Amino acid sequence: MKNEHIYRISKLQAAKEQIDEAIWMFFNKRSAVAIHSIVGAAHQVLHDVSNRSISMVKSQKQMDLRGEGKDWIKKLNKEYNFFKHGIDDPSELLTFDPLLHAFYLVDCVYMYRNITGEKHFSHSLYDTWFSLSHPGCIGNENVREFAKLIATHEWDPNDLNFFAELLDEYS
Repeated sequence: MKNEHIYRISKLQAAKEQIDEAIWMFFNKRSAVAIHSIVGAAHQVLHDVSNRSISMVKSQKQMDLRGEGKDWIKKLNKEYNFFKHGIDDPSELLTFDPLLHAFYLVDCVYMYRNITGEKHFSHSLYDTWFSLSHPGCIGNENVREFAKLIATHEWDPNDLNFFAELLDEYS
């Protein structure tokens, strides 16, 4: 007897589904904890699949810039590990800034695109939102120019409903 609910999935397909779901949840203002947990899982998979070589957030360059080495990675993983484990600190409370997953998510989109060469609408839409929301964080001149063009259309990065509607309409 074959179970029709069981299927095979690659690490990259799992990461893509996590990214897509996190983007949907983000634009639809769902749980910050759930978003961060999903983004953290996708980020870890992509970081591992790329041999830890292409992350903008968890890079050797970032560790060197901060002079913190593995302590930098430990700081970055604090929230993700808090949401994932409970054995060592069952009564600990966490002060959590949901903005962190916005940066992890854009890094997931970047890594996924670099690994697979694929561009998906949801990923591009998230890139657009991120570019509008954090123009000073964008290192690529082409992306900065694109963000300026989008800004002339008066897209408000604070209007997540607008982005959610675009996502639903074109996905």
